[in-house]
Amino acid sequence: MTSEQTQRFYKKLLQERGVKNISEIIPYKVLRTEYKPYEAKRRLLGNFDMFLSDDRVRRLLPSHLGKHFYERKKEPLSVNLLSKHLARDIHSIIQGTVLKVTNKGSCCMVRIGHSAMSADELTENIEAAVKTVVTKLRMKGHVIKVIHVKSLTSVALPIYNSNLSHLGEKKQVTTDETPQKKRKAARKQAKKQQTETTKQTDAAEEKKVEEAEEEEIPQLVPIETPNKKPKLEKPAKKKKQQQQQQLEKAPKAAAAKKGAKAQRKVTKTKMAGKTESKVKRRVPKVK
Repeated sequence: MTSEQTQRFYKKLLQERGVKNISEIIPYKVLRTEYKPYEAKRRLLGNFDMFLSDDRVRRLLPSHLGKHFYERKKEPLSVNLLSKHLARDIHSIIQGTVLKVTNKGSCCMVRIGHSAMSADELTENIEAAVKTVVTKLRMKGHVIKVIHVKSLTSVALPIYNSNLSHLGEKKQVTTDETPQKKRKAARKQAKKQQTETTKQTDAAEEKKVEEAEEEEIPQLVPIETPNKKPKLEKPAKKKKQQQQQQLEKAPKAAAAKKGAKAQRKVTKTKMAGKTESKVKRRVPKVK
């Protein structure tokens, strides 16, 4: 079904069952698309006082609602829309309260009434809430330590404070121990003392050994060696030596070039004489 068809279907269903407290129906598709921005979620949170959801869709809502619904404690409460007594279930959820027990601290808050109720009605609600909390919590002994009454702007006023005498009884039971337990405790203490003494002796021996080793090591005296600095030649002398070397190298190179040229000329003349002699021998004689 489309979003419009789902709205019409559930409006008819609520009218047939006699539910009149619900003002608007929001399909899951509309929540996922139109209320995706942050501002739209904040606007939805401020427009309504309470939110109800179908059991079949409740597990999919936290990722689409955001953390502000949970910080203000307005997360949707689950309802079974297929039940035969739908009006009674919705009325009990709207008129009732919810207690959330978490691992963050040891204090919990429950809404019990409003300012228009009388004192007798408030006391009845407080007694009923305390009885249900004690039965639901899986703990032994005294569960509730202090009960306060508070409004949105007032200070918390204590109306109940538990007697902590059961803690003193537990301490007395632990102190009245049998002689066998006392003997075991004495043996444990003696073992602890022995281990501590052995540790202390071992540490003292280790310190003595370290001190003896430190005393035996001889101290080495450093020997100073004379550092001879190399004599620095003057820059003028260096320049003269370089010039002399260049002059010595230059004529040798020229002489070598001349000798190579002379050898090349000699070889060329010899080759030319050989070719001429060969040509003369090959010419035939004419009679």
